[in-house]
Amino acid sequence: MAVPAVTRFLGRKLTLWPLRSVPIEDERILAAARAVLAISSLVALYFNPTELTRYGTLAYVLLVLYSVYSCGLSVLLRFRNEVSAQFSLGVHAADVVWPAVISLFTDGPNSPFFLYFIFALLAAAFRWGMREALLTAAMATGILMIEAIGLTYGPVASLIGAQFDANGLIMRAVYLAIFGFLIGYLAESEKQRRTEALNISRLSAMARVDAGLKGTLQAVLPEL
Repeated sequence: MAVPAVTRFLGRKLTLWPLRSVPIEDERILAAARAVLAISSLVALYFNPTELTRYGTLAYVLLVLYSVYSCGLSVLLRFRNEVSAQFSLGVHAADVVWPAVISLFTDGPNSPFFLYFIFALLAAAFRWGMREALLTAAMATGILMIEAIGLTYGPVASLIGAQFDANGLIMRAVYLAIFGFLIGYLAESEKQRRTEALNISRLSAMARVDAGLKGTLQAVLPEL
């Protein structure tokens, strides 16, 4: 009985918050940026491995896998003409999961790979808008807090042996909230201006000299 109830609940939520498809050009831009970020991090870590903990080898392997994933995704999108909303959502979920896993083995909430969460915020705003960017910021903050608790009190603390700075955690959470709002606001404003420009262009196309004033008004007014 519980499974159908949960299914109906999720169905109502998805109806209230429908997934929006993302243009393939946007996904290609994000994929290229992701690949550059991954490879740059890998190269920087290769020449300066001081940021790694005692699980540095595992962290380095994770970065290699992330780089392969990012480059492979970028190549894949070059051979596709469109992507589904579910595909974009899955890629975005991976953008949040990857930094969570990598940071776990690179000093937790104090990880230098915190920048990956900022990329996830940018991707959410670029794809959808402010609401999704703020939701991503909340998810990233929750992940950092869970890692902080796990590295302090849970069995993971003795296994990994990392420490975290409470002040640093608070500041990073504030950074995520501020970045999520600002990036989302800018993206939302840009999408609104783009929509207005398209509407103006469509209305201008309806105005025909041969139709006269009355015909033009009859064609344009229903669109207002």
